[in-house]
Amino acid sequence: MKKGLAGTDKGLNALVEIVKGHKLISSRTEGLIKALGRDVELHGLKQLDSDRARFCAELALMTLLELIRDYRRHKLLHQALQQIAPQVGINVRELLKAIPG
Repeated sequence: MKKGLAGTDKGLNALVEIVKGHKLISSRTEGLIKALGRDVELHGLKQLDSDRARFCAELALMTLLELIRDYRRHKLLHQALQQIAPQVGINVRELLKAIPG
């Protein structure tokens, strides 16, 4: 939110694409978020049996763990790029764009 990437007018999958473009999350995390199915039309309107509810809860916790890992990797990457940028004469944003994925 501090980066101005969130918005209530966008679905979760659209937000995932935005943060992925900024290299804030990994492809693994992207897949986990999309697997949660929060963009589907009936999200929250359908009753879940206990097995499916347990699975969804575990998936949500796995996703949260991956988001935390991605955040830590992102912070470490930016610290490294801030060290490298002056040495190669390219700003951090351009270095970040050069990273595949």
